[in-house]
Amino acid sequence: AFMPMIGFGIATSVLVGRALGADKPEIAQKTTMSAAYITFGYMIFIALCYWFVPNVFLLPFKAQASAEQFAAIKPVVRTLLIFVGFYSLFDTGNIIFSAALKGAGDTRFVCYASVVLSWVLLVVPSWLAITFLQGRARLYGAWFALTGYVCALAALFFLRFLAGKWKSMRVIEKTPI
Repeated sequence: AFMPMIGFGIATSVLVGRALGADKPEIAQKTTMSAAYITFGYMIFIALCYWFVPNVFLLPFKAQASAEQFAAIKPVVRTLLIFVGFYSLFDTGNIIFSAALKGAGDTRFVCYASVVLSWVLLVVPSWLAITFLQGRARLYGAWFALTGYVCALAALFFLRFLAGKWKSMRVIEKTPI
């Protein structure tokens, strides 16, 4: 479901770099926002499918499982699809706005933010959930950490994009005359 967003992210990065290279940051901003709107609309549809028709996504797994096995995992998977649908909405911002920042040359910020937030909001909380929780709470705790990480990263990249520092960045500097 997220592969089209990856494609939009790559295109956004390239188009932002080209627009900034042509000294047209307003075009770079419009490009980014257009990609965000399109991918967000797409992910709303996908999230609604995860939430309201989860059995469609379970069908390939049902074919190879016994009735008992499938009955045991079905409620767990349905709950996990709620997490997936929710974080997918935010993953749009994560992918598109980080791509715009990278296209502008703000790669250090994207790298540092990703590494720091992954440890603070994903790795440590997941380890705590797995170490100190029991049963399904372990699984749901780790997925809650993942969802929080994706949401926080998307918010951070969006705020960095709105701040506009990227508009003055250039990957290739003009040579002085």
